[in-house]
Amino acid sequence: MECEIIYKVSQSDLRKVIAEFVTEEQGKVFDRFYNVMVDAKTVANIHGTTARTIIRHVKSGTLAAEPTDGKVYKFRLSEVLKFDFQKVKYQKHGGRTYSRGED
Repeated sequence: MECEIIYKVSQSDLRKVIAEFVTEEQGKVFDRFYNVMVDAKTVANIHGTTARTIIRHVKSGTLAAEPTDGKVYKFRLSEVLKFDFQKVKYQKHGGRTYSRGED
């Protein structure tokens, strides 16, 4: 015997569920890169910004760097891929839109 269940949800609730699922699945994929370490320049290339901006995020505490000997910052690639740079920039600007170069 077959049974069909129909859920009635709003569009916003459906979007939330899908976003949570996608985020969870992305996290699983990104975690494969936990042991891969990259430098600030690579992080900057991934997020389309400068290494100097990445270092500012480390100093402000919005992006975690792994401790190393000396002044070189190293980052776990899994965390770099999960980092929502656009969201941080949006929050920094008080929810205003911005153009590249205003970071």
